[in-house]
Order: sequence, then C-alpha cells, then structure tokens
Amino acid sequence: MHALLYLLAVVAGAATAVQAAVNTQLKGHVPVPMQATLISFSTGAIVSLAYCLITRAPVIQWSRLSEAPWWAWTGGTLGTLFVWSSMTVAPKLGIAQMVTIVLFGQMLTALVVDHFGLLGMQAIPLSLTRGLGALLVLGGMMLFTVR
Repeated sequence: MHALLYLLAVVAGAATAVQAAVNTQLKGHVPVPMQATLISFSTGAIVSLAYCLITRAPVIQWSRLSEAPWWAWTGGTLGTLFVWSSMTVAPKLGIAQMVTIVLFGQMLTALVVDHFGLLGMQAIPLSLTRGLGALLVLGGMMLFTVR
C-alpha cells in the first residue's frame, strides 16, 4: 500500500511541474495572470464535478460542511496563490529551480505542521533524522539553484 501512496505522491509532484509549464503558456494568451489562474481552476472544477458524477459520489451534506473550521475553506485560495505565483516565478527561474524552491517551502511548512499537529493533523515530532533530511534538502536546493 505504501508503494502506491509513494507513486501517487510522485505523480502529484510531476503534475505540479507540468502544471507550472502549462499555466505559464496559458498566461501568455490572456491579459493578466490571474485570468489564467481562473481558467485553470475552472477546468479543474469541471473535471472534479465530472469525477463526482461519474463515480456517483454521495451528495454533500451541507449541514456537516458548515461545521468545518474556517481554515478548511482556504484550500482553493492556497491553490490560487500557488498557481499564480508559479506562473510568475517559472518563466524567470525555470520550472526545475521553481519546483526545487517550492519543495523546500513545502518541506519546512510540513515539518512545522507535523511537529505541532496543526490544522487537525496528527502530531509527528521533529526528530534528528527528519531535521537532518531537511538540512540535506536545503543543501540540495542551494546547489540546485546556483547558476
């Protein structure tokens, strides 16, 4: 089962790199980058809706959804920030360098979220090996971003 989860994570990483390139191209065909972001999320919403309809996902219980904490509603906003910023950064730094720096930001934030059990996640304390891994990723990012 872990191998499947690892594979899915690799596919998500690959999608992130491709998404930055695709959205950067789309940005060149609209007046402002946020319009490309809107188009990107609109097509994503259509695909999500189609998936739910095809798989006959249960109907959303709006009363339960209203009980979600306020920050649970910010995922789309965070995604918008990522898509918009990747369209801004990728053409200037390149996809590989952008993804490397994004990965470092994700890893640092993930370590904090895990350590303190933030946002409803299970607490996974920072260990020496996880800290060392973060430092190695930081070193790799520094090597990778040198031109």
